[in-house]
Amino acid sequence: MNLAESRELQRIGKLLRAAIKNVYDAKHMGAFILGFCAIDWMSCFYFNRKSSEENYVAFMRRFMKMYDAEYFYKNLRNGLVHNYTDHGRQYDFREHLASRHLKLRPEKGDRNVRMFVLNLASFRTDLTLALRHMLQEFENDPERGRNAILWFRQKGLMYGGRGTV
Repeated sequence: MNLAESRELQRIGKLLRAAIKNVYDAKHMGAFILGFCAIDWMSCFYFNRKSSEENYVAFMRRFMKMYDAEYFYKNLRNGLVHNYTDHGRQYDFREHLASRHLKLRPEKGDRNVRMFVLNLASFRTDLTLALRHMLQEFENDPERGRNAILWFRQKGLMYGGRGTV
């Protein structure tokens, strides 16, 4: 990777980190929904391809292995983003219970309902780590970095409410 590409990749990293900050600035369900969208756009940068189930799931399997990638795409990303539903009531979205993140929630009442806690702070941290590892991979793999640059040149990136850069 030449110096100009390296600088452009650093700029892209800065903009992606600024965009992830919006997930931290958002409140409760809005933060979860924006986080599910963030996985989508990070996958576009990673694969240099438009948004798809295949890319989303592959990205999660690579950088967010602790999550059920298929369920996230079909029920959380699609369900919450488009219809404000999780379809199967498998996750309990919480701003507390960090120690229970991705663990089965003790259920009172109906024992047939199995819900896993999805803690907002832990989810935000996992998104940040996924971004960090993706950016590191861009630095270590020049071809992957160039693909991210190509995606950025074609599509740009919205961040901080200031429009596309």
